Amino acid sequence: MTGAQRVMSPLTLTLLSAITCCSLAEQSSNVSPPNIIIMLMDDMGWGDLGVFGQPSKETPNLDAMAAQGMLFPDFYTANPLCSPSRAALLTGRLPVRNGFYTTNAHARNAYTPQEIVGGISQDEILLPQMLKKKGYVSKIVGKWHLGHRPQYLPLENGFDEWFGAPNCHFGPYNNSNRPNIPMYNDSEMLGRYYEEFKIDKKTGESNLTQIYLLEGLDFINRQTEAQRPFFLYWAADATHAPVYASKRFLGKSQRGRYGDAVMELDYSVGQILSKLYSLGIENNTFVFFTSDNGAALISAPDEGGSNGPFLCGKQTTFEGGMREPAIAWWPGHIEEGTVSFQLANVMDLFTTSLALAGISPPDDRIMDGLDLTPVLLNRPHTLHNRPIFYYRGNELMAVRLGQYKAHYWTWSNSWMEFKNGINFCPGQEVPGVTTHTQKEHTLQPIIFHLGRDPGEKFPISVLTKEYLDVLSRISPVVEQHKNNLVPGLPQLNMCDVAVMGSLLVAFVCFAVGSRPKYITATVLEFLITLLLFLLYLFKLNKRVTFFFWPLVDVFNSIFAAVYFIVLSLVALTTYTVTGTLAGGYFRCSLRYLTSEESSNNFFSTMGDIEAPNSNRPRQTALLSVLPSKEFASSRKGMLLIAEVALSLVSFVCFAASTAAAFVTVPLLEFLAALFLLFAYSTKFNERFKGFLWPLMDFMRCVTASIIFFVISIISVSKYTDGSSKAAGVFGFVATIVFALDFYVIFNELAGFLKQGGESTDEPSRQQDEFSDSDSD
Repeated sequence: MTGAQRVMSPLTLTLLSAITCCSLAEQSSNVSPPNIIIMLMDDMGWGDLGVFGQPSKETPNLDAMAAQGMLFPDFYTANPLCSPSRAALLTGRLPVRNGFYTTNAHARNAYTPQEIVGGISQDEILLPQMLKKKGYVSKIVGKWHLGHRPQYLPLENGFDEWFGAPNCHFGPYNNSNRPNIPMYNDSEMLGRYYEEFKIDKKTGESNLTQIYLLEGLDFINRQTEAQRPFFLYWAADATHAPVYASKRFLGKSQRGRYGDAVMELDYSVGQILSKLYSLGIENNTFVFFTSDNGAALISAPDEGGSNGPFLCGKQTTFEGGMREPAIAWWPGHIEEGTVSFQLANVMDLFTTSLALAGISPPDDRIMDGLDLTPVLLNRPHTLHNRPIFYYRGNELMAVRLGQYKAHYWTWSNSWMEFKNGINFCPGQEVPGVTTHTQKEHTLQPIIFHLGRDPGEKFPISVLTKEYLDVLSRISPVVEQHKNNLVPGLPQLNMCDVAVMGSLLVAFVCFAVGSRPKYITATVLEFLITLLLFLLYLFKLNKRVTFFFWPLVDVFNSIFAAVYFIVLSLVALTTYTVTGTLAGGYFRCSLRYLTSEESSNNFFSTMGDIEAPNSNRPRQTALLSVLPSKEFASSRKGMLLIAEVALSLVSFVCFAASTAAAFVTVPLLEFLAALFLLFAYSTKFNERFKGFLWPLMDFMRCVTASIIFFVISIISVSKYTDGSSKAAGVFGFVATIVFALDFYVIFNELAGFLKQGGESTDEPSRQQDEFSDSDSD
């Protein structure tokens, strides 16, 4: 049997998990499913627990939990950063599959700060949603971190209760441009960090962990009294910088403030386990303790933990960034004092929890998490050779198989960060390994034996038989994984400060539903652009920054949302049931191509394609889109040409006084306007109005968002003399451009409404040809 054959394929592992799950379900059909508690710490390292060798031995409750249950020394997260690892836990899928990554830069970690627009994809199925099938009541206590906008919050994704915050407790912030993070009880906002929920950054004092503990205990009490199975996701974040602890624990640890936070979390774990004993449900409650990623060494030693013997920490795919402390506890089921060296992953908690509940995992997608119940319950299994994939953003950085780990890319952090004092591997630089530039090793991976060398300091020589043997076993695993990988749509690509708690954006998105409101939105756009121009003209921005900066970005989001809604509305009103740009385009194309005398006209405008049965000469595609003299002299033509010219002027003005990185933004606006000019000037528009009419508004949506974005960038510039002048000129140009936009679109829409939803540019014959009379 070859090395490749000894490694199970993802399909085999998935089938094995499903079979085990079904078997467990049959065996326990008459038994109440166990309660499930997952305790996920924040930035706690593998070396922070006494049971893993921490010298101060300040975690007696966690050490006792390990003595009563099963210790996993080889347990991993799915990503070395908070948000993606949490998304992986709750979906059972790698972040690159569930969309919790970014493609903005190669191998870039991404998470959900206040500015992020995205969140957990609605296509994903979360653990609490699955557990509802067996009547579980689910609650999250603490940090969510899968998106803060309303549609991404816990109660919209399967949880029945929530007490905590959507983001980490960074701050305090000045509410003039960035609010403090809110705290919620279910859907009700109770207050904010540093305000109603105090965190003293100077002393480190906060009662948040005690509040989280009481919330967890109350939930356990209530569900036990109601005799309902429950899922408690207890996600306290005290060990994430800035670390905090209550007054009772401050100053108690030998390790400083971080140690104080660990001691309080250890105490809380002990209280929760004691509650299970006091209620008599310890034999029917499965508890798993772990962390979301490695300790943040950039905050050490005062506010960062220990990753034990492992290299580097949070944000990296070295062992210190992804190997986590892990303990499973289930009295009467898990043998006491056992240690399992099974390679396991946080995604396994999804599939394992379903198996314990007697629920089959989703069968319409690839699941990365495996069912660990055979390991936990000491049953025969074939999970020994499962691989561990180390992802950083969109890149597979390394793979572990057995005791061997192969690095295909190495990177700690950039030289720029490093020179500014940000170091993910302080005191642990390994030449050629902890690189500050992204180094690819695909052709010759760097391989370590983690049993002999857990610190990844001594690569195996490429000249040895051992290296060649390991490579022959790992390479097929990597190839198979990459061939079967279908990345999810990245959810963390876009940030916009306007979404920091703004309900107004959501209101506009849902409220706009009729054509008069479309006109109103366009008028508002013009008025706001005019307001921006006046603010720049009178230099009020310098004096009214509290008002102006958030306002710009709020309207940025509003108008982007409005324009996208308008795009859909126009498609709906043009073809009553198509509802999409593609639907309108293909339906219109099909109707035209199948109508009388259409084929010759269609093919003659498509360039070098000969029209069937046509004696007309062929026409080049280039000449078919050039503006005619008649169009250029028309009112519409002159307006659009003026729009093109003015957008080019704005590009020149802006390029003369700003960073090169933003010069391309107004250039895109110019190209979009130029496209509209060409499209309007051709008969292509008349024949494909189902395509162009929505596309026109899509382009305006893009240009609106671009212009407001650029104005926002200008508004936070340092206001040198040159940039002030550029801001004024650009504001003036933007106002004129959107005044023209408003005029053109108003006339188009007025005619559109007057004709009952048909384009005023169409001859009456073509109106009949494209009528809605036979819409589905």
